[in-house]
Amino acid sequence: MFLDAPRQLVGDRLDERRQLLETREEVQPLREWHARWVGEGMPEFDPAEAGVGAQVLFVMDRPQGAAKPDGSGFVSVDNDDDAAELTWSFRHEAGLDETRVLMWNAYPWWSDKAPDAAGRIRGLKAFKDLLPLLPRLCVVAFCGTEAQKLRKNPTLHLGHTVGVDLPQFAARALRQAGREDQMRQGLTRIRNLVA
Repeated sequence: MFLDAPRQLVGDRLDERRQLLETREEVQPLREWHARWVGEGMPEFDPAEAGVGAQVLFVMDRPQGAAKPDGSGFVSVDNDDDAAELTWSFRHEAGLDETRVLMWNAYPWWSDKAPDAAGRIRGLKAFKDLLPLLPRLCVVAFCGTEAQKLRKNPTLHLGHTVGVDLPQFAARALRQAGREDQMRQGLTRIRNLVA
């Protein structure tokens, strides 16, 4: 189920992951949530991750790369694209493996552009609806501009869950001065919060 290197969610491994989506108990409540919100289309949660047992929720901006329908169709660090590879590498370096985490998006529907105000509101509603399904959640990592806009919304209340802002898992974003250090420090903080 767990892969030992990035960019491996292709071919037979992708078929195995699709079968796991159908059978893994920890992901079934998320599939039911997904069915209520799918609308014009969104990728699936990765069933190899922690599912409803997640302690850490990584929230990216919106589905991109291999998460799209012509790719794997999953929000996954195992996807065959650059952002997934960066996420995989940083998470593993920090010791945050699949048994503790879940990946998702602030605007979870497929789109080639950033959401407008109405899209952000819709994403916020979906996110608020998702949170009660994650009873073990300790940390939400908001990764990127749209995710951090979600965090700043005054109607979002995380309760005892800690919110941490991280840079986007993108080579361009991480080339900016100090961003890699910011990423590593944030991930270390997250790991310590769930240790």
